[in-house]
Amino acid sequence: MSEKVPAIYEALRRVMAAMPGLSKDAENEGLKFKFRSIEAALPLWRPLLVEHGIVVAPEVLEVTVEDRLAKSGATHGHATLRTRFRFYEVADGSSVEVTTAGEAIDTSDKAVTKA
Repeated sequence: MSEKVPAIYEALRRVMAAMPGLSKDAENEGLKFKFRSIEAALPLWRPLLVEHGIVVAPEVLEVTVEDRLAKSGATHGHATLRTRFRFYEVADGSSVEVTTAGEAIDTSDKAVTKA
């Protein structure tokens, strides 16, 4: 007798199948590299998640922030985060979670947001 697979897995598979490729649309001019921006990703992801009945619930598990001195003498905020994302399938309430780490440095007050 096989166990029923939670609906969240099939819903996520449908989102992944429908998700178009995402090119590196933004550039960090200071460090000279291209990256995939959240501004480009969210408009692609949101309608697919809604269409396939998935809700995402983030939970920050750990935050550290410290000041670091740059070579120029300026102070930069350095932040690290550990965040859990729970993906829920709304019809049956099944879920799956992933935990990720983030890190960022900012010259102002945005290091945590960037991480």
